[in-house]
Amino acid sequence: MGVDADRRIHGPRPYALRVLWLYGRMLGQHALARLSYETDFLLTIGASALTQVLGLIFLGVVFSRIPSVRGWTFWQAALLYGLLLEVRGLAAAFGEGAWSIGGAVARGELDRLLLRPLPVLVQLYGGGLGWSAIADLGLGAAILAVAGPHVAIVWSFGTVAALCVALPSGAMVYWSAMLAANSIAFWTVGARGTVAFLLHGVSELAKFPLPVYPRLLAGVLTWCLPFAFLSFYPARALVAGPDLAVWLSPLAGLGSLLCAWLVWRAGLARYEGTGS
Repeated sequence: MGVDADRRIHGPRPYALRVLWLYGRMLGQHALARLSYETDFLLTIGASALTQVLGLIFLGVVFSRIPSVRGWTFWQAALLYGLLLEVRGLAAAFGEGAWSIGGAVARGELDRLLLRPLPVLVQLYGGGLGWSAIADLGLGAAILAVAGPHVAIVWSFGTVAALCVALPSGAMVYWSAMLAANSIAFWTVGARGTVAFLLHGVSELAKFPLPVYPRLLAGVLTWCLPFAFLSFYPARALVAGPDLAVWLSPLAGLGSLLCAWLVWRAGLARYEGTGS
């Protein structure tokens, strides 16, 4: 039995496929363990759904007083909100491990992970699924289904292709932001998750159309912290048709991923354990 298990892990499949296989096994084990606590599982999803519903209610209150904001109606803004939930849900589903970086650094758990013949990030991300993503994806889909008929969307091959490009790219931007922000724990061991929570708060700006913000802030949200690619550019592609910005979203995603990877590698290189 032990020999057979060793063969399944170490060969003859290529290293990349072995890593993916182990990653899947780790996620599967975590899912089974978490689902054994049904009440906790349901409370997690319910709390996340309630938070997003309150955000939608706030959006409705704003537009009840102002029918149109820079040309964007409530239903167009709701479309943007639904796309944001879909993108963040995609990123959060497999991005829960980023939030464990600070704790692993503070407790010296990376010592154990570094000794294993598996990338540290794979081990961290394989240790947890973002169950709140179920609420984000479900509620986001519901909002899109309700808002769609109220918005003049002209479906075409270009529109569908733009969404297929923009949504994964936006998820990559958010996933990368959380990885980079949590990796700051290598330099600020006593402030676990502070930067990540702050950056998550900044991403809330993507719930509103980009033109409502001052030009400087809009530039920051496009070129420095490209959260505009989470929702605004995909929503504009649906409302006004695909444009250059939505086709450039993969560059924003890959650029964000590269920056996050460099921050992670720089932090990991300076890690020295707990000293105990």
